[in-house]
Amino acid sequence: MNELVLAVLGSGVISTLISCIFQYLNNRKQKLGKFEKGIRLLLLSDIRESGKKLIEQGKVTREEYAVFEAKYVAYKDLGGDGWADGVKAKVDALERDFED
Repeated sequence: MNELVLAVLGSGVISTLISCIFQYLNNRKQKLGKFEKGIRLLLLSDIRESGKKLIEQGKVTREEYAVFEAKYVAYKDLGGDGWADGVKAKVDALERDFED
């Protein structure tokens, strides 16, 4: 009889513990997803703003392009869609003011 009680209690405790662990991991993943979404939105906003400035300048320096490209790559790595692609294409077409 004691073995049966221990088996029932043990299985309940283990399943509860496993359930709690999965709930914790799921909550953490959701929070991380929201964080990544926010970062992606900030990057998109900055890409569009800095891209607009570069397009108005009509040319881009090596440093400006490197920073712009790094933001674009980070945006894409975070799952960014095509919202920044048009700006990127226009910046890529600008005259390069690369002094070596």
